[in-house]
Amino acid sequence: MNVFSVGILAPLKNLRDTCAGKDCRVSRLRNPLMNRKTGIRLGNEWFCGDECFRQVLEIRIRQMRKIASTKGPRRKSRLPLGLLLLSRGCITNAQLAAALDQQRQLGGTLGQILCEMNFVTEQEVASAAATQWGCPVFRPKSSLGQVQARIPTALMNMYTMVPAHYSVSSNKLLVGFVHRIEHQVLQTIEDITCCITEPCVITCGHFRETIYHSVAHSNDVTFDGISSAAEIARIAQSYASQIGAEEARIGVCRDYVWVRLNREDYPTDLLFSISGDPSEDHNVARN
Repeated sequence: MNVFSVGILAPLKNLRDTCAGKDCRVSRLRNPLMNRKTGIRLGNEWFCGDECFRQVLEIRIRQMRKIASTKGPRRKSRLPLGLLLLSRGCITNAQLAAALDQQRQLGGTLGQILCEMNFVTEQEVASAAATQWGCPVFRPKSSLGQVQARIPTALMNMYTMVPAHYSVSSNKLLVGFVHRIEHQVLQTIEDITCCITEPCVITCGHFRETIYHSVAHSNDVTFDGISSAAEIARIAQSYASQIGAEEARIGVCRDYVWVRLNREDYPTDLLFSISGDPSEDHNVARN
C-alpha cells in the first residue's frame, strides 16, 4: 500500500459502474483525466460496450413495439371540422359539399381544401380544430423561431406538428398540431426529450414556416423498410459507436421506432419506418 493509499482507492471505487448487460460481468473505470467513462447509458442503465448495448436495445425495441401494437385506435375528435365551421357561419352548405366532393376525389384534409378554395382562413380552421380537440390555439407574437427541444423532421412532416414553445422554468414543451392531436406521439416525445408535453393547434402557415427553419438544424436519419428489432438495434449500435454517443433513448410512435443518441447535449436521431406484425419479429427472435 506504499503506492495507493486507502484514501485514494475509495474515490476510485466510487467511479466504477457495473454493466447492466444480462450476461455481462464487466466493470469499467471512468477516465479521471477526461471526466467521463466508456460505454453508453440507456435510460438509467449503463452498458460497457457495443454487444451488451445492442442486445438490450433489441429487447427493449421488441417490448415497446408489442405494447404500442396493443393500444387502441387513434382518438377521434368530438365533432367533425366541417360541421363546426358550418355552425359558426364560416362556410355555407354548398361550400362544405363542394369541399367534401373534392376531398373524395383527390384526398387531403378538409381544412386544407377549404383554405385552398378560399372558403375560410387558416385562423378559422385552427380555431375550429382547437375546439375539436379541446386545446388552445398557439398564436406566436412573432415569427416562430427554433425551439431547442428538437423533434425529427420526418416526424414533424408525418404528423404535421412542430415544437411551438419551450419553457425552461417548467420544462414544458408545447407541441403544435395542424390537423389532429396525436397523443401517442406526444407521449413518445415526452419520453425521448424528458420534457413535459402539452398539445396545441397551429395554422398550416406556422407549420410550414417552422419546418423551413428546422431543416437547416436537423440531424436525423430515416430508414425505410426495416422492421426487424435485431436490425434496428444493430444499426443504432453502429451509429452510437461511430459518434461516441454517451446516452441513448428509444420510443415507438405509431409509424416509427425513434432512437435518439446523445453526445455532449447534441442529439442524433435515427427513425425507422416500421411495418408488419411485431409478434412476427418476436417469433423470429425465439427461433
